[in-house]
Amino acid sequence: MTAISIIIPAFNCERWIGQSVSSALTQSLPPHEVIVVDDGSSDQSAARAREAGAHVIARAHAGVSAARNAGVGAATGDWLMFLDADDLLAPHALQAIARAADGVDAVLARHVDFDDRTGIESPCVYRLAYRDAYANACRNIWFQGAVAVRRTPLQWNENRTLWEGLEYLLEYLAPPETRAAFIEDVVTKVRQHRSADRLSSRFDHFEPAMTGAFFVERKNRLGPDIGFERASALDYRIASNANSLWRAGRASEAAPLLDAISWAQVQRYDWYRAGSFAWAVKRLGRRLGPRLLLAANRALGRA
Repeated sequence: MTAISIIIPAFNCERWIGQSVSSALTQSLPPHEVIVVDDGSSDQSAARAREAGAHVIARAHAGVSAARNAGVGAATGDWLMFLDADDLLAPHALQAIARAADGVDAVLARHVDFDDRTGIESPCVYRLAYRDAYANACRNIWFQGAVAVRRTPLQWNENRTLWEGLEYLLEYLAPPETRAAFIEDVVTKVRQHRSADRLSSRFDHFEPAMTGAFFVERKNRLGPDIGFERASALDYRIASNANSLWRAGRASEAAPLLDAISWAQVQRYDWYRAGSFAWAVKRLGRRLGPRLLLAANRALGRA
């Protein structure tokens, strides 16, 4: 039996936390436990979570990663799954994960976004371009709420406020002996807010200078023995953000990202092709290449 502990950090989310807990407790395969860590909320988040049936841990406000770490410390299941307080689990999520759990250390599944007002769902699109799990998670920016991992002493980085979920997943997958399974099942429904009180900002998470710096940091952390597939995935993300900066007229901010790319092997990457940003930089230089590519795209109505 796969015993899955579901950990939900909560901060001022009384509007949604009951739905989130209910989606976890009404699974076709029941969870081992549902732990809500109330991170110093000033509303009724803790009360709503208790009413829905969760085990609630109350603590002073210390941030989402600290709340998740507190949940990990209290969990007793063999597997861990992290659900945001405004998101939902699909009805058969845990059953799908349990089917794939034998012999692996992590199960990576799919998620859908849904509009907070209309309920309309938009499926995610993941492409498994590599054999390496780390590379696939990086290339696709895998959502941590659609992942289950075997119980681990790995801690969430409490000093990071951007991309903390992806950092945790990549750190978990980094050891070469870590085994992962990828499944097609949708396990998580991610609420997209239009209101001013949304829990997170899509703009912040995809701001190209900060995002590019995150992937450069990941690449540096892996060191010289990074491996071809991981280098390809990280360079893809770095080049994409450098391209976004060039298109926004922020060429000086793109320079340190271009410095981090492994140009000697970039032509071997599956995503390198004629007419791409990386191709322009490789063939025409770091200043002229992007400028000519941007001018060509504008002339063709693509920019």
